[in-house]
Amino acid sequence: ERGANYLVVRWLPFGTRGYLADCDCSVWKLELRREGTEEWLPSPDCWELPFATSSCKLHHLEDNWLVPNTMYEIRIQQTCAMERLTSDYAITQEATLPGCKFHTHSGIDEFFECEDGYFCNQFLGDTRQGDGWCCWNHGGRARCPRNQPYMCNEASDCAEKDGVKDHCCQPEPGCGSVGNGNMVCDLRPYPPMDITATSASPDSLTVDWAGVLYAQADFRPCPFAYWIVETSLRYYSHWFGEWVEQKECANTVFKQSHCVITGLVHNASYFVRVKEGCVDKTRNGAWGVMDGYSQIKPLPAAPPVNLRVVERTPNSFAFTWTPGSANDCTFDSWRIK
Repeated sequence: ERGANYLVVRWLPFGTRGYLADCDCSVWKLELRREGTEEWLPSPDCWELPFATSSCKLHHLEDNWLVPNTMYEIRIQQTCAMERLTSDYAITQEATLPGCKFHTHSGIDEFFECEDGYFCNQFLGDTRQGDGWCCWNHGGRARCPRNQPYMCNEASDCAEKDGVKDHCCQPEPGCGSVGNGNMVCDLRPYPPMDITATSASPDSLTVDWAGVLYAQADFRPCPFAYWIVETSLRYYSHWFGEWVEQKECANTVFKQSHCVITGLVHNASYFVRVKEGCVDKTRNGAWGVMDGYSQIKPLPAAPPVNLRVVERTPNSFAFTWTPGSANDCTFDSWRIK
């Protein structure tokens, strides 16, 4: 079993070799570490468990809850009073599910973390009950204090200022009847990354992006339907057009994360954004927006027409022509070869 900030591990107490009769005072010791780190850390939840125990919920590490969307390495050892009989470690790895900010607390007693990353003392604005509204100026509460780590579901009971309320924070065992229980994460697909757009012709853009893969490889927040790519024509730095969905990019294969958009305006500039579309469209992911904008290649001048010789001499001739459309060319000179 796994969640955004916990993992439940189970094991077979007798292993494959049977019970060690000489192993007195046997206990289980679980350690874990985030993938990519070196130090094994004792689990505050699962340390020195009685031998009869065969499962445990890993919820705390590094003075916080487990981090969402993170791969953890876990090892367990059966210890004995006689150290030489202590078992080797059994090692496995599991990932927490993706989650929301509130799935970890602020890491500091009596301080909220606000949506913009600012830390607010919970007594600022409410010195008696610790229901301060400091985060009101910083986008609202994102994480609860360590001593009251559970965020409640409805922003209707706490931190009132000018008629606006925020989510309550509660200590163990959680919100219960306050704020309609513990907050529920409305998890949508993460926005795509590394979005680029390049122009290979005067009417096209080639768009590439990277879909997000989660630590738990087989996890998806929703059944994937197709990619949604939209463009917006840039007129000036402060003026751009409506977002237009590009049907040429509606790839129904998740790994097919590129497309070519045609029929665009030559020498124009476009903004691009991409998101993951779900079978249930109400669950569609967040937009990933390309940095800056991309310019379509200019349309070269059309070749001259009606080229004809009007005069000949033994060592020269004169000819005339009709200019083609200039398109995006600013005239400089005629070149004759």
